[in-house]
Amino acid sequence: MTRFSSRRMGLEDIKYSMLLFMFSVYPFLANPAIQDYFEMRFFHLAVFSALALYVLFKEQVKIRHPLLIPLAAFLGFSLIATLLAADPKVAWTGSYRCTGYMTYVFCAVLFVLAYQTGRREKLLNGMFLAGVIVSTLAVLQFYGINLVPDSDLDGLVYSTMGNPNWLGAYLVLILPAAVIVSIRSSGWRSPAAAATLYAGLLVSNTRGAWIAFLVVFSWILVRHFHDPFQRKRIYIIMMIFLAITALLAFSKDGVLLSRAYSMKAEINDAVTLSNQAGSFRMLIWKEVLKLIPQHWAFGLGPDHLMYANIRMPNGMVQTKSHNFILEILITTGVFSLIAYLRFLGYFLMNWQSGEGFIYFAMILGYVLQGLFLHDVIMVVPLFWIILGFAASHLHSRPL
Repeated sequence: MTRFSSRRMGLEDIKYSMLLFMFSVYPFLANPAIQDYFEMRFFHLAVFSALALYVLFKEQVKIRHPLLIPLAAFLGFSLIATLLAADPKVAWTGSYRCTGYMTYVFCAVLFVLAYQTGRREKLLNGMFLAGVIVSTLAVLQFYGINLVPDSDLDGLVYSTMGNPNWLGAYLVLILPAAVIVSIRSSGWRSPAAAATLYAGLLVSNTRGAWIAFLVVFSWILVRHFHDPFQRKRIYIIMMIFLAITALLAFSKDGVLLSRAYSMKAEINDAVTLSNQAGSFRMLIWKEVLKLIPQHWAFGLGPDHLMYANIRMPNGMVQTKSHNFILEILITTGVFSLIAYLRFLGYFLMNWQSGEGFIYFAMILGYVLQGLFLHDVIMVVPLFWIILGFAASHLHSRPL
């Protein structure tokens, strides 16, 4: 073996190890005792992004891909918004949530790294394993056994994510892939993983993530129902999911059932544009839209919504738009939003069967739940890695 090929193999192993860390260890980087779900992850994200840049530089990577145009435009317009922001520190590194400009730069680096890395199937298995552990912790919390106690979150199901909504966003990214693998393969491991992830999603009590998964799950069934083997597997998975739903729905005095029933009232509130729709998301969206005419070009600045002083009925100042489209629009402006939607649109409009449909389902699930939430540092780097996998597959790179 030549000296050059040995170096290449070493770099491939480093890339694989970094992405494996992000999938299998990163979800657990939290210290609930001091309510640190953000800074520890931001530190590791920065370190691994710097290491990824070094590896890509050593490989002398040259990428010619149409996706780089909207990606560069998104980062460029967001940079302008960052430079124009009122609070430079928050704009660059974010508030306590750590979702400033640099977080997206780090995510873009991981996107390129994922694009250049093989062995994607093994990496997804690491993601499944971490997701199963996170879900198991969530289910235990649901039944009153909290192995990651946080006194500020007593009574909630958050696992290692620090918030039920963020837990739901994490699981709705992974669960579609686990379901597809369960349908396409024999054996019990994949269905067991999918069942655990599904249970975790249910106990997160996050309606936006529930809706997103229902849409993606329906699409998955339609895409696979024609094959006799896969149809049989679908029946098995559906029976498992129904059993889990029945078990959890009537546990804890039917708290999940009550949450599901509340969606009817939420829909009625949304139709009438009532401020309280979506746990007052409608109020937030209305207030954000009022700000757009003044800040349409480059927004308030990354992670700057808190400076708009939008107050909820309880007096709390709102810091996020709870909609990823509005969040980008109000923080980095319309040009940044157009570029980002063009970037995402590549994946949603060019999906394929086989491996490509797995990535499409994961991306779609995350995007749909994002209509009710916003990017969080616990999940968004993992999402960008999946985008890198999808881009690599669409460019016909081998596994």
